[in-house]
Amino acid sequence: MDFYKFSVPAGTTLKARLNSNIASNYNLDLREPNGVVLVFSARSLGLTETVNWKNASAAAVFVYARVNFVSGSVGTTSTYGLELAR
Repeated sequence: MDFYKFSVPAGTTLKARLNSNIASNYNLDLREPNGVVLVFSARSLGLTETVNWKNASAAAVFVYARVNFVSGSVGTTSTYGLELAR
């Protein structure tokens, strides 16, 4: 399980995409600092996970992206790529 921390400016939508290798299954979610899940994606083996979340508050907030290995290949062949956009 990997966590990544991001600051999301007020009124901005964070778009996250997790590109898995074909032999591994990962899930992706965005969380508040207290662990509350904002959005999640849990697709099957080798499929891309995509989540979007808009910061509707009047201030920037920190959000954590959590990448969770579910099944499939492990080790150096079980890589993934995480892409972020605003």
